[in-house]
Amino acid sequence: MSNIQIQYIENPESQLTDFLWNSLRQYSLSRIENKDLHQRIIFCFLARDEDKIIGGTLGMLYFKSVYIQLLWVDENYRGHDLGTRLLEKANDLGKENGCTVLHLDTFSFQAPEFYTKLGMDLIGTIDEYEEGIRRFFFKKKIK
Repeated sequence: MSNIQIQYIENPESQLTDFLWNSLRQYSLSRIENKDLHQRIIFCFLARDEDKIIGGTLGMLYFKSVYIQLLWVDENYRGHDLGTRLLEKANDLGKENGCTVLHLDTFSFQAPEFYTKLGMDLIGTIDEYEEGIRRFFFKKKIK
């Protein structure tokens, strides 16, 4: 074990990230009784205005939860409920797949009040980012 090296890889190829995720999944599956809980579905919802992408969300379903990794709406289309509609689509997908909670995180400069307005519960914060920047963690029960 004295020859172990740790290598830094910026922007790793999907083959490597898939290997790491699959290795973690195998380990996790060996330690939980309900194997269905560890099914992982990666999803994307896109909003288009003709051929132009004007918004979208990336996320995954796992352990009966919906995790929103990214929600983006073009600045010219904000204020028209597009973000709300994208999150509703993710929520509906979770409901169809038996998920019980939707969760995400965001930064102070990314309008965290938007998620509060949608009825999401603030469950944690990290204040130690760059000066004036905070990270917020939200969740909402899927009904």
